[in-house]
Order: sequence, then C-alpha cells, then structure tokens
Amino acid sequence: MSEAQCIKYPVKPGHREALVNWIARLGDRSTELVEAMAEGGLGAEAVFLERGAESGDHLLIYTRAKDLKVAMEALSKSKLPLVKEFNQLMAESVDLENAVSLELIYHTP
Repeated sequence: MSEAQCIKYPVKPGHREALVNWIARLGDRSTELVEAMAEGGLGAEAVFLERGAESGDHLLIYTRAKDLKVAMEALSKSKLPLVKEFNQLMAESVDLENAVSLELIYHTP
C-alpha cells in the first residue's frame, strides 16, 4: 500500500516566476525526472500553485510513494543533478520552515 502527502510551501516574495518556470520545464527533462522518481521510490508527484493576493503565493506538492520517509531521505541525499537543482531552488524560493502538511482525508492506494 502506498502513502501520500501534500505539502504547502509559502513562496518567498519575488520568487514565483523563476520557481514556476523551472518546474514547468520538467517535462523537457523527462529522462532525468524518471530517474529521480525511481531513486526516491516515488509513484506520483504533482505540483500546484495557489496564487494569493493577501496571504502570498503557495506551492503545493503532492507526492505518493510506498514509504514516504524512505523516499524523502533518499532524495535528500541524492547526487542527481535534477534533484540537487530542485533542492537548491526550493531552499531559495520557498519558506521551508513554514511549510504545512495538509490533512490527508483519502487517497486511492
């Protein structure tokens, strides 16, 4: 059975455009993306942007894996260029300390 999560990250002011552009180009790097997902044991991932005038923008990342803890640990130690770029982009573009894990009500296993 798989596990799922969705984490909501506040986007730092002035970083939305670069963040969205980099993520939108992931389709051009499909071979690297498949390799990264396999390394992390990810079954699915989706990224959403919530635009907010008053509360600011938020990046929402949905992830599904057999074991989320193992997947996140593997990706945090990854040497793959795509994963390293993504981790750097996230560190620069979102407020990691104020990320919120959304309450999971249901997901299809």
